[in-house]
Amino acid sequence: MKIKRVNEDERVGEFINNEFSDYATDCEVALNYEEFCFAAEDEGKIVGVITGRAYYNEVHIGDLISC
Repeated sequence: MKIKRVNEDERVGEFINNEFSDYATDCEVALNYEEFCFAAEDEGKIVGVITGRAYYNEVHIGDLISC
């Protein structure tokens, strides 16, 4: 087995979606997720952003940016 860093492409995305779908079916959970984006503002200027997805009982952070 080889483990290597790759860019997420259609093949990798399909694998991820299939595995999440199988997990949802096996565990009888709804396969729903919600994307989110929050911005921190100071005097009307954006000073930070957090993005990600929430699903099942988990939150996955995509970006966490502050200045």
